[in-house]
Amino acid sequence: MEDILCTLSKKLHIDNKHEQYHTEYSLLNTDEDRVMYTMKLLQEYDIAPVIINNRKDINKSTEYKNEANKLYTMPKKTSQLQLNEIIELYTMSVAYAPPKSRELSLAYANRSAALFAARLYDDCLIDIERALALNYPNELKAKLYARRVRCLSILNVNSSDELNDALDKTRAWLEKMDLNNAGRVIVEKTLNNSMNIKIEKPRIKLDDERNLPEIPNDNKEIPGASSAIAINYSEEFGRHIVATRDIEPGELIVAQKNYSWVLDPEKYYSNCWNCSKQTWCGISCDYCVEAIYCCEICRDEAWNDYHDVECQVVGPLIALQMAHLTLMSLRLTIKAVREAGSIEKLMNKLPALDSHTDDRTCGFVDNIFDHQKYESMYSLTRNTEKRSVPDLFGRSLNSFYIAFMLATRSEFFGKKLSNDMKNLEQNKLVIFIGGLIMRHQQIIPSNVHSMNEECIVNEPVSRGAAIMPFLSLFNHSCSPMVNRKSFGKVMALYAECIIKKGDQIFDNYGMCYALHTKTVRQRSLLRQYYFVCNCIACIEDWPLYANLPSYKDQKLPKHVMKKIAKAFKNYDVYFERASVGNVDNAPQMSRELAHMISCLHQNVKLPCIELNNAIETLKRIHALQGSLWQSLD
Repeated sequence: MEDILCTLSKKLHIDNKHEQYHTEYSLLNTDEDRVMYTMKLLQEYDIAPVIINNRKDINKSTEYKNEANKLYTMPKKTSQLQLNEIIELYTMSVAYAPPKSRELSLAYANRSAALFAARLYDDCLIDIERALALNYPNELKAKLYARRVRCLSILNVNSSDELNDALDKTRAWLEKMDLNNAGRVIVEKTLNNSMNIKIEKPRIKLDDERNLPEIPNDNKEIPGASSAIAINYSEEFGRHIVATRDIEPGELIVAQKNYSWVLDPEKYYSNCWNCSKQTWCGISCDYCVEAIYCCEICRDEAWNDYHDVECQVVGPLIALQMAHLTLMSLRLTIKAVREAGSIEKLMNKLPALDSHTDDRTCGFVDNIFDHQKYESMYSLTRNTEKRSVPDLFGRSLNSFYIAFMLATRSEFFGKKLSNDMKNLEQNKLVIFIGGLIMRHQQIIPSNVHSMNEECIVNEPVSRGAAIMPFLSLFNHSCSPMVNRKSFGKVMALYAECIIKKGDQIFDNYGMCYALHTKTVRQRSLLRQYYFVCNCIACIEDWPLYANLPSYKDQKLPKHVMKKIAKAFKNYDVYFERASVGNVDNAPQMSRELAHMISCLHQNVKLPCIELNNAIETLKRIHALQGSLWQSLD
């Protein structure tokens, strides 16, 4: 998209019309007008939408398979670190292989070998079955059946008919195997020692929702939220969240499923396109090369919900280097239309939302702020009036391209439309959708939440981004009062300090006082969210983490010092356990850390390094209970 912007900018400068069009664009009042103006400008300067297809490709599938094979068969022993890359390369081979092709069977079979090395035996068996169900070469089938025998033996099914069947088929297909094939050795060894195969303990896969907290259901206005919180409105803060009672550190106050989300591009071949969970034996969409799913259920669910539309659209947009957050506006649009029933029904529905006069209940449906309803997302702030003309024009250009692809490459509008831009310009439905996409593109940067995966050893890594309408109502503080953690598609919000009844509850938008200077924080927040932060950490200009004072430097009474020391007696042990990922005793650790936080809040002046440490340790424990990045090391 940058190349298209540059081309247009050069043509405007040559004609000396840059300033004229800048002024004209700045006077536009609606997102539909902005998209239509952009469309006319592209027509005037003969800049036609570029369509780059990224289709199934046998050659690319083979290329990725060969690259993985090269890593897997290197003379040195395959390291576990390499297995992460090897399995992902095989998955890319799966993604590019045409459905039911020989190349797809080879990709599954080769990946099964890497899965076996990774001790993911159940996944290995799944890939073996997939390969055998396709056009896998007869002369190689003995290797697959022998691998199946080893998996079944390790998984303790020695007496099963399944194992006997695998042994029989291994013997039968061995006769078809070339006598000079190096794989014969391991096949024969498997047949001769099937009951004495070395047991390698299977790797445990941790499900995202294994520790999913109980979702609150006692808030009459906000599903998935505790009755301890409520939505308020003021001229100064807009919609914001307040405590209806005292809230203790560590208390769960929200647990909600996201409204919509997108994967980070780096996760396309390691995580499920539909449920986001990490997967090692993913299957691909039959048509595009971007979407990988953990199972057939997720693939079918995605197709029925949104992917039948985006499948033909998302590849060309990615080829144009359109950012994943921009692509989220596409999925939000599909979801909005599906929820309404049709584009026409959505068009008729929106005027009532736009004319709503009660600022507090904006986005409510039947007196409820339901995070799973489009109205809640539609009502989120856009900051349109604060955005520059270049910012808005870039978004209207993206919006036009997405609408163009939807119109000409999918049946989103009932049928595929002609790519004649003059005809599209006259189509009210296309212009409406273009304007809606642009609205979404303004909502996203001001409201999106990151979906992170905790790592046992390294720093957390980003999995994707989610729209969480209710969580977007929490205002920012550089010293937040709550902490967000992902459990797959569910995001939980925990209190991380004492919150008094009537207090406004502040979240953090990525700029924390302990990690960033006041100047950096305020510059970043103003650039993305268009406000100057006035939190206590900014007013008092609290120091960075390395310079935070200790409570021991405060002149506290001896009985208070003893009380704090007693509360912190197990802190070092809990810190160490959390650092190495040992949270088997998480409930007790969480309770005691919450007590440490309460003790400091009630007795010391902030900021305080011990308070910061206790909060970060509690956050780490919560994170380890949720979505994890499981490396094969």
